[in-house]
Amino acid sequence: MTNFDDLSKKPSRFLSLTSLTVEEFLAVIPVFAIKFQQHMEKFTLEGKIRRKRKYIEYKNACLPTK
Repeated sequence: MTNFDDLSKKPSRFLSLTSLTVEEFLAVIPVFAIKFQQHMEKFTLEGKIRRKRKYIEYKNACLPTK
């Protein structure tokens, strides 16, 4: 599995996979995180309207942060 740490050490491969430089990608993350949280407050991962349970980020999430 490819991960950010390994991929960020290979700038040309990173650019090929994301169309962004590592610096550009890091600049986008804060905005994306806010928009993702706003979306998840209203919708499930399947795109259905969230009705009962509110979204919480689990400690063992698939995409851990540092």
